[in-house]
Amino acid sequence: MSTLGTSVPGADGFVFVIQSNSPTQLSTVTGSTVGYSGIYPSVGVKFDIYQNIEIGDINNNFVAVVKNGDIATVVGGPYSPTSSINNGNIWSAWVDYDGTTLRVYLAESSTTKPVSPAITTTINIQSIVGSSAYIGFTAATGASSANHDIYNWSYQTN
Repeated sequence: MSTLGTSVPGADGFVFVIQSNSPTQLSTVTGSTVGYSGIYPSVGVKFDIYQNIEIGDINNNFVAVVKNGDIATVVGGPYSPTSSINNGNIWSAWVDYDGTTLRVYLAESSTTKPVSPAITTTINIQSIVGSSAYIGFTAATGASSANHDIYNWSYQTN
């Protein structure tokens, strides 16, 4: 969500991260890297709301699968929804993984999972992060700001 009362768009975004370093792993780089830079080994789902041309962002409204703390190298997607994910509405996201395929689903103003995923990518997460991992979120901003409110989330295995 953009900061109210200003013409400067919100920035920069957040990442849902699966990594095997530590439960308190942090990036030392803020702004355009959304707090994900250097988190290695890892797999992340990046929700980007600010176009950083210098790192190859396609626009200011996309979701992508990234890995190993490198937000510029997209391994799944990117997907740009028709509506802005920075429009102030509540968005729901689901990240499903079956051991070989990662799927990301998005829904605006709805808690009903869509039938079709926004992103589908083949990836072996275990070969990247190992057999155990920590799951969480990173976020960062540069000269602008934004609120990234996670109202609820859950993790389940089959």
